[in-house]
Amino acid sequence: MISNPSLEFTVEDFVQSLKDLSKTAAPKATKVAYAEAVNNPRFTRANLGMFKDNSDGSIWKLQTAEDGRQYIVKTDLDDVIRQGHWSILPSRTGESVTVAYASTPVQCFAAKEFGFEKQHASAFAEILSDRLKANEQEFAKALVQTVPSERRAALQKSFSIFR
Repeated sequence: MISNPSLEFTVEDFVQSLKDLSKTAAPKATKVAYAEAVNNPRFTRANLGMFKDNSDGSIWKLQTAEDGRQYIVKTDLDDVIRQGHWSILPSRTGESVTVAYASTPVQCFAAKEFGFEKQHASAFAEILSDRLKANEQEFAKALVQTVPSERRAALQKSFSIFR
């Protein structure tokens, strides 16, 4: 038995406590009731039905389930394009593409509003990525102009790239 007099428990006790914890630990949810999320400090409301998980920086999106109730659902990050602090994420349904900076959603481009077909959401995300690669500063300044003024002010206060 390995022990350290300065610790109150042995290494074996520590390992056993980890094993016990793993038996009771539930997998992290990927869907949370909207009413619960709004009052939970774990989530910060972003724009256009988007939320940021403050515990891991992931992006969650507001959706209505088949039962008619609203939930926030963790986004699928398989199609995410990452460039430095930027993330560009087409939705699972192809109805939108979200651009985030430092895990904070900045703008959600709706297919209907921006004229791309649902099956081309990934191509639209690539176009945004190409514009970002061409000139990050111009991209940031143009992007921030597409959000409401209150949101723009908050982004400009939080991130120098939007000033």
